[in-house]
This record gives sequence, C-alpha cells and structure tokens, in this order.
Amino acid sequence: KTHKISICTTVMDRLKDIKLTLPKNIEDNIDYPDVEFVLLDYNSSQSEGKWIKNSMMEYIDKGILNYYRTEEPQDYSMAHSRNIAFKLAQGEIVNNVDADNFINKGFAEYVNKLANQVPKKAVFVKNKKMLRGRLGFYKDEFVNLLSGYDETSIGRTYGHEDHDLLHRAWGLGFTMCWFGGDYYSPT
Repeated sequence: KTHKISICTTVMDRLKDIKLTLPKNIEDNIDYPDVEFVLLDYNSSQSEGKWIKNSMMEYIDKGILNYYRTEEPQDYSMAHSRNIAFKLAQGEIVNNVDADNFINKGFAEYVNKLANQVPKKAVFVKNKKMLRGRLGFYKDEFVNLLSGYDETSIGRTYGHEDHDLLHRAWGLGFTMCWFGGDYYSPT
C-alpha cells in the first residue's frame, strides 16, 4: 500500500534553517507518489511567508507543500504547534521534522515500507534516545488514541514533549519502527 505521508515542520523565526532544509527535503522525497510537506509558521517575526511566496510556490502549486501561518501565539510551544500541524496534515501518516534537520533521500518511501510492516499502533522514530522532534504516527491514532502532544507541560527540558508522547505510546502497546540515522541529519 502507498500511504499518504505528511512531513510537518513548525517554525518561529527559523527562516535561515528552512531556507536550507525545506527545499532539499522536498527534492529528496518528491519522487514518492503521495507526499505532502506541511509548514506551520507559528507567528514568526521574520519573512518566512515572503520567502515561501517568492521561492516555494512551485511546490504549493503542485500540492506538495502546504503553508499555514498563525499570528496568535506570542511564544513558541512545541506541543501546541505540532498538534496544529499534525491536524492540518492530510496524510494518513504524520511525521515531525524540525526546521534544522534534513530527512535525506528516500525518507517517505522508507516510512511507507515500515507502515506496511506495522499497519497500526506504530511510532516512526529515529531512535529511542535521540528523538529531538523525529516522531511519526498514523494520524488517526495520534489524535484519537494518544490525544496528541501534552500542551500542559510547560517549562520542562527540551524534548520532554517527544519523550512524554513516546512513553504514552509504549504504554498503549505501540510498536517502535526505527528509521535510523540514514534518514536524518542536522544542518
């Protein structure tokens, strides 16, 4: 089965990073037949929207990139921004990719391969120790079984949201599907 896969990135003042990563991530996965990139601009003060309009319209026109912007939050919330991006995504499978990460060629194809091996209750993850925004789920299970990221945990250490979500998934019997370092590298 070819699953529709959404690769979601949330940004607040990360123009420098997405200029590097977003075009490359799209080009490295554009050959997958049903991929969507979701970029949520979480009230950036920089010119993310202007850059998207000037540089990325060909991908929007092709239906590969969906750009959204909210002007409400004053401070960045990993949990809230990712919940919004995952809910906006149209794919059966939703994956978070931080703005400063490359996913490399074949990522969407490999996630699809893992999904065909584990057709329900799957967590698509780089590895269990170094999550750093590298988690994916079946969208329906993310919303209905896990209830998304916990938006009440504020002020915790970086990455707490990911670990909390991963531990809740383990507790519900989800299977960890490792995609390893070949499909992620930082800028």
